[in-house]
Amino acid sequence: MKKLKTFIADDQPCVRKAVRLTLERMNDLAIIGEACDAIDMLTKLKSLRPDVLIMDWELPGLAGSTLYGLRVILPETTIIALSSRPENQRLALGFGANGFVNKSAPPETLMHTMNALTHRSMQAVAVS
Repeated sequence: MKKLKTFIADDQPCVRKAVRLTLERMNDLAIIGEACDAIDMLTKLKSLRPDVLIMDWELPGLAGSTLYGLRVILPETTIIALSSRPENQRLALGFGANGFVNKSAPPETLMHTMNALTHRSMQAVAVS
């Protein structure tokens, strides 16, 4: 079975670690990289071409238009936005994220969102 190549982008090392630990519980994915800001993320994404990108909506250097650019470069990549601000959900989905997860949600929420987006339909999923 092919493993989903997954990339994590967040400026907080503790959040990246928590996301990594959560995702490592899933057998059908491989974490292929991490970034701490938008420039680092964009540089790595061009060569790594992940199946799934989990990114902090408030990532330093990130603008909503960056997401439009990602859609051009990586049209098949599933993008899940993370934020501690639930009010960012509509904005993230409007700019092209496939899913949204509140950072205060239990770890299982991220796992559920990943499964819903990658194993079923590619419709937008929001979990607060």
